[in-house]
Amino acid sequence: MHSVFLYHAIQAGMDMGIVNAGQLAVYEKIDPELRELCEDVVLNRRKDATDRLLEAAPKFKGDGSGAKAQEKDAAWREHSVEKRLEHALVNGITDYIEVDVEEARQRSTRPLDVIEGPLMDGMNVVGDLFGAGQDVPAAGRQIRRA
Repeated sequence: MHSVFLYHAIQAGMDMGIVNAGQLAVYEKIDPELRELCEDVVLNRRKDATDRLLEAAPKFKGDGSGAKAQEKDAAWREHSVEKRLEHALVNGITDYIEVDVEEARQRSTRPLDVIEGPLMDGMNVVGDLFGAGQDVPAAGRQIRRA
């Protein structure tokens, strides 16, 4: 619900908000049926929108579309440190950031290379997604704007 609202609010011009990035799903990754039900409520498209969403809610409970579920799927941890940092930035995952940044620092000749390399590359992906109107965790947006 929050991701759907945030997506449409950004489309309507919102450029700042306070959200819990750890619980925010990426709009495009939300089950299409659930996304439509939420949009019906958020956009007030149907008189029975709330009832329909409440009726369908048990079907989607714990559906794995949120960032917390992505943390539990450890497959992304098998990628290169650069890809892991990008994934963490795009999905707002902070659990491994210190370990991954330290690994990148150990592989670099200077610490600044980590900032100018994989961290900036990851933030460019976040910026591209945000610029395209796609929902990205607030942590990534805040870093991008800093």
